[in-house]
Amino acid sequence: MAGSCKYETMQTGAMVRDYTCLTFSKPNEEFLFAGTKSGDFCSFQVKNKMFVFSQSVCAQGIKNIQAVTKDKICVGGGDGQIVLFHVDQNFCQSLMQTQLYGSIQGLSSSQDGVQMLAATNKGFLYRIRVSDFSQMLLAENHTEPVVHVEYLAGQSERFITSSVDGTIRLWDANDYSVRARCVNQMGVVENVYPMCSLFTDEIILSGWSDGKVRAFRVDNCEQLWQIDNAHKNGVTAIALSHNQKFIVSGGQEGEIRVWEIRSRELISHLKEHTSKVTKVQ
Repeated sequence: MAGSCKYETMQTGAMVRDYTCLTFSKPNEEFLFAGTKSGDFCSFQVKNKMFVFSQSVCAQGIKNIQAVTKDKICVGGGDGQIVLFHVDQNFCQSLMQTQLYGSIQGLSSSQDGVQMLAATNKGFLYRIRVSDFSQMLLAENHTEPVVHVEYLAGQSERFITSSVDGTIRLWDANDYSVRARCVNQMGVVENVYPMCSLFTDEIILSGWSDGKVRAFRVDNCEQLWQIDNAHKNGVTAIALSHNQKFIVSGGQEGEIRVWEIRSRELISHLKEHTSKVTKVQ
């Protein structure tokens, strides 16, 4: 079966915008709403193809726009904002808003308009209740390759992962929820990421691509301390002694170093390998 497609142009007048997303009003598609790179959205009447109004929303552009009910639309921005608007012909009013972690990359409303799903570029998936805009984190994950995975010795209920996205996550294997999420004190920095990690009930130890060893609290992910210049070009392996008084670290250039955990002082240095150390135990 052959067919054809014909386009029609909306009248925008003097307004010039780069459009990023579109949605029709519910239930009869009387209006078309278009999000823009400028952080506002425009309303067009479909029947006469005329511009109706524009509404500023957020910074970093609008990434998603979704019709929720007959008189409500929801807008997701590049700055992580989600805003619910009441729309009525040529009138628009902000009702509620919430802030999520990361740029809004996906936004979908349930058929009855009771709830929405929102996904961000930081690997988070949220459920949002439309009535009060309360949010629930449903799932999260790394956004770059995972370079290390480690179980707690003698246990199968928790494990830890390190990723090129600059985060360390401690997972509960019962429901695969994240119990702790750690980044360095400077936040996520390009080309600075954890290459190895381990944990106890109280502390997370990690080796990083910038050559530092960092320690975090398990309960609140606060960074406790760091060892600067532990290894040139990155810490590739790390282990904790059975009495939890010493750290053994391996480096990109084959070095093995032993540290006293209380003082963070170097106790011993070994160099036998000619390439990076992949595991110490």
